[in-house]
Amino acid sequence: MTKLGKVLVFVNLAVSMAMAVWALGIYTQRIEYSAKATADQPAGLVVQRQEAIKQKQALLHGAEAVDAKAAINAELAPYRQLTGENKPRGDEKAGGVENRWRLAYAQLRSLELERTANKAWYADQLKKLEVGTDPAKFLVYKKDKDGKEIKGEPELEVVKGQFGLDSHVPKLQDFKDADGKALLPREAARNALVKLQKSIDDELAKIGNLMKEETGLTEKIAGKNGKGGLRNQVVLQEGRLKRTQEEVKDLEPREINTLVESDLLLKRQEQLKGRVKELESRTTSQK
Repeated sequence: MTKLGKVLVFVNLAVSMAMAVWALGIYTQRIEYSAKATADQPAGLVVQRQEAIKQKQALLHGAEAVDAKAAINAELAPYRQLTGENKPRGDEKAGGVENRWRLAYAQLRSLELERTANKAWYADQLKKLEVGTDPAKFLVYKKDKDGKEIKGEPELEVVKGQFGLDSHVPKLQDFKDADGKALLPREAARNALVKLQKSIDDELAKIGNLMKEETGLTEKIAGKNGKGGLRNQVVLQEGRLKRTQEEVKDLEPREINTLVESDLLLKRQEQLKGRVKELESRTTSQK
């Protein structure tokens, strides 16, 4: 029991010494939360954090200016023009991260709206290239001082897009092919191609009919399957005509002789008639 009491006494002494050292350290190294800064002592932690908050608020909201209202209006004029927020806020000051963020947000919103309007414009241009009636358009490029086109740098023009915003879109002009003709949209070009193909098919059909007619006429002239045609008939008729002419030529002397003999016979006939009359007159006189 005596030994246990001695041990407990020493333990109590050790704990007491430790607590005393801990209390001394806290007292000598304590943090001053509310004290203001002095020459010998820095400001308390609460004061330091209040100062840090003020600095961050100044960075966030901005700082006071000589003409704070004019400075704020000049700084936030683009933001208010884009968003329509005309009522000033209570914590607005010139400069500051918040104002820059608001302006950047408004500009981003404006660009998003312009992008949406541009998408609609590009979709409309693509639709015109598909099913439009006007000639296809092509980009107008910027020109250098020598008047040459700068490829990759199209000219832009401002058009009134959706949401009443001005959109910057490429400037377009009618596209001309090598022959100087306007390029039609795809649907119109397809219809023109179908029409042209139909006319070509009609012409091919006409050519086919003419070829059949030519074949028929050729067969009629030259013959078919060994049968003589008009040309063979012409050759035959020419041969017959030649033989006829030869026969006529052969008969010409006979014709002359026949004519001479006919003339002689006629004369002889006249003589005989005269002789008959003479005989008749003699018979009559004898009676």
